[in-house]
Amino acid sequence: MAAVDQVGERQAMLRRRYLRWWLAAPATCLLSFLFLWLPAFVAGDAGVACGGPLSLSPSEMKSGLERKWERLREPVTSTFEQVLVFNALPSVSALLSGAFAARAGRRLSTAVGALAVSVMLVVALDWMYLALGYYRLLNCAGWDGELPWLLWHLLPVLGYSSAAVLLAVGVVARWRSPRSGGSGPVRYDEVIGPLRTAYDDGARQRDVMGKAPWKLAEREAFLKRLNGHGCRRLLEVGAGSGQDSAYFQENGLEVVAVDLSPAMVALCREKGIEAYVMDFLGLDFAAGSFDAVYALNCLLHVPNRDLAAVLDAIHALMRPGGLFFLGVYGLADTTEEGPFEGDDHYPPRFFSFRSDERLQEYARKAFEIVDFHVVEAGGHRFQSLTLQRAV
Repeated sequence: MAAVDQVGERQAMLRRRYLRWWLAAPATCLLSFLFLWLPAFVAGDAGVACGGPLSLSPSEMKSGLERKWERLREPVTSTFEQVLVFNALPSVSALLSGAFAARAGRRLSTAVGALAVSVMLVVALDWMYLALGYYRLLNCAGWDGELPWLLWHLLPVLGYSSAAVLLAVGVVARWRSPRSGGSGPVRYDEVIGPLRTAYDDGARQRDVMGKAPWKLAEREAFLKRLNGHGCRRLLEVGAGSGQDSAYFQENGLEVVAVDLSPAMVALCREKGIEAYVMDFLGLDFAAGSFDAVYALNCLLHVPNRDLAAVLDAIHALMRPGGLFFLGVYGLADTTEEGPFEGDDHYPPRFFSFRSDERLQEYARKAFEIVDFHVVEAGGHRFQSLTLQRAV
């Protein structure tokens, strides 16, 4: 597992992820364009594509409906060049906005993306107008059995509207991304939004995942320490779906769980756990109200700039002599932080991987270290800390 430390590299990684949506949008536009128009272009008759098969004979065209017919037919016919240019606009605008997303800053790329979404919606609405015009044409001429051609005109409405939605998702994700660049180190309040989105979307999937044996062993060892110290009331921060909270509760502890993801908190409550939506700097509990705190693989989402403040907030909630389990993935000798490029969540989650020495330096500022050891398993380096608030 690796993370990036340089701001420029972090921006590049995020933008590659946003391009998934920017590329999906023009692809959808092109499919709508080709699916509707290519057969007619191959046949050399753009009028057929625009207006459907005009089955009236010349004599019928000279009937009393001829004048109205021509007036109603006008909005749903166009030349090959007009059709090509008009239907190319959504794809071109989406590709241009994708280029801005890859090169420009958050505000500019979001603005250009929003403009491209507007273009797609305008084209979709125009196709709706064409479909309504064709309906009026059929109704006026008294044609029967032409409903499939009317539905055919509604396909671009669906296609371009879907493309607009895909691009809008990318625009929103870009806007909600952590700010980076020349503004200095990343702060915790900048990563909360993307983290919440990522964990909300993956809540159910994570809830059915099993735990590795070494994680179960770490959890059991901490429970034994809690029982040995007479700890009865435990707070789990970053509780996820509540699997560990349920374990501690089933083993006789009074458990309260918090997580920044509403979807995760809902899963905790389904397990009968008292749970609240809170982030690490918004722990709204009385001082000294817990005997112990459990934090498994969650404080690695806190930037270095704010880790000391988070540890101080946890320290304030614990009674003197209380125990704190802090377990995170880390590195042996280096410290790196940033969104993880190979992440299986979207938006990519922010990680801060700290060296063994650096992590213990942070811990010593607020707690006494009872135990520190490293678990090497599954390609991960897990740093296990048991801390105690001074008596």
